[in-house]
Order: sequence, then C-alpha cells, then structure tokens
Amino acid sequence: MIRPLLFALGLVSTFGGALAKERMTNADRFKRGLPPLAPGRRYDPTATHALVSRVSDDARQAIIQASPPPGQGNRKREGDPTVDTSYLSYSFNGDVFYFTTNIDAAMVFTLGEAGSEQTITFNDGENERYLCSRVWRTPKDGVIIHDDGRPSASVYFGGCSGSTSTEEAYGSEEQIPIWTIPTDLPGDVISTFFNNDETTSSYGYWIFNDNVDDLPYTLGGAEQNDDFQIEDQVTTIYTLFFLPRPV
Repeated sequence: MIRPLLFALGLVSTFGGALAKERMTNADRFKRGLPPLAPGRRYDPTATHALVSRVSDDARQAIIQASPPPGQGNRKREGDPTVDTSYLSYSFNGDVFYFTTNIDAAMVFTLGEAGSEQTITFNDGENERYLCSRVWRTPKDGVIIHDDGRPSASVYFGGCSGSTSTEEAYGSEEQIPIWTIPTDLPGDVISTFFNNDETTSSYGYWIFNDNVDDLPYTLGGAEQNDDFQIEDQVTTIYTLFFLPRPV
C-alpha cells in the first residue's frame, strides 16, 4: 500500500497556517468558556457527551476523538463516523488507524513531552509502537491537481518502530516525531510532514475509504480531499482532539 516517496508539500495548508499563529487553541477557549474561533476548526460542545469526568492517574494517556462538520449528523446514520462523533481505533490486521463510534474500541495512546516534533506510542497487544504517518499517495501516482501547481500528496497512519530522529524524518515514507503535544487535555491533534527538501508542512485531517484493507473510515492527512485520489469517499474532520483516557 506504500508508494515510492516523491512528496513535496511546498506550502502550509489553511489548517496549518491557522494553527501556526500564536493564539489560544479552541480547546483553551472552550475550557475558559469563550466562544470558538471562526471560521474553521470551531469546537462543537455537543461532541463531548461521551467523555467521562474522571481521568486516569497517568495524565499523558489519551484517546483521540473526531467530530464531523456541523449539520452532517442530521442524516442520522447510526454508527457512521462521517456523521457522528467517533474515536480513533486500530486495525491489528491492517496496521492502520480508523474511526469508530464505539468509545470502548478507542485506542489508548501515551503522549510524549509537550511541544512540537514529539512522539506518541501505543500498545499493539504485543509491543509498544509509535503512532506514525505513512505516504498514501504521491505525485507519481496521479496528475497535478492544485491550481498553483503543487503536487497532490496524502498520508495515512499506522504503527512504526523506526527512527525518532527529525533529521531522518525528512523525505521518509514513515515519519514518527511528527506530533505537537498539548500541555493540557483536551487539546488539538496537530502533526507535521517533513518534506524531502528539508522543509515542513501542516495538513488537515480526513476520513477516507481504504479499499486495500477494506476499512471505510481510515484516518488520513492532506491539504485537500483530492490529494487522496479517491472519488466521493473522503470526508473532512471538523475537530480532532486528544481527550483524557476514560477510566
């Protein structure tokens, strides 16, 4: 499923540009009772109903929750992450992360230190592994589709055991030290792509249909939905948050 790497995300996406500004995140604003930022990644307070009030003793353990854009839930397709709050889970057979509306199936992650270019680990049942990004589609697999001439590219997420060096991440098909870890939970899920020209890019998160592993709700990252090169099977994620591990 991995393609040869010819990745070149030259510009930071709209998502990434907004996140790079020095201002409170929506998580901070929500905790302080302030209204969400607009437009874009606004926090939907109705999406937190599944979170229990108690957390584990280990403050660095978390699950990941996603919410679809407002209004999509009106379609009332029960159990569909594209229209309802969902949680990141792990396919042990496919070694790929996907979304489920069942909070009991959510994978528990151990977060690294607060800050950028950090790691996240999880237990696959036998070993502790890193939550990493992998190339899904590269310019070699498709045509140039961006108006400004940038090549299409996208990633998906799985478990890795390779190098955590940022120097070795540039241009790698599997990248590990990609996460920006919040100081407090809940907090935004932010990741970085290390381009092969030794620059970095940010991207938005999407739910897409992984036809290879037959997982219809796979977590993906890209600047826009066309980068997955899959027609009518990609849904944007409105919010992606770390939540304290329920106990």
